[in-house]
Amino acid sequence: MTTLARELQSRNHDVVFISLLDTEPFVRAAGLTFVPCCEKEFPAGSLSERLRQLGKLTGEECVRMTVKGIAARTEAMLNSLPATFASAGVHAVVLDSYEIFPGNN
Repeated sequence: MTTLARELQSRNHDVVFISLLDTEPFVRAAGLTFVPCCEKEFPAGSLSERLRQLGKLTGEECVRMTVKGIAARTEAMLNSLPATFASAGVHAVVLDSYEIFPGNN
């Protein structure tokens, strides 16, 4: 996604990454603008904690927690994104469906 962001910037578009707080260091390290969402539901460090919990599980228990986590994140983002988009002045959106945890991109 950072390659696409830089290409859009080279065409004089403003690019903003909107994501959970735990992704902020990766976005800023790439020299891109970051706007947080779902801060209440997913405060900084919450994804690392979820990964720590998942690391203790196996089999169906791990799958169940993963699915519940993805569902919770999706619901929180769908609820918060309209207001986040409006406050950031977003006119167009490119969604990265691959981003589940920071560092995967």
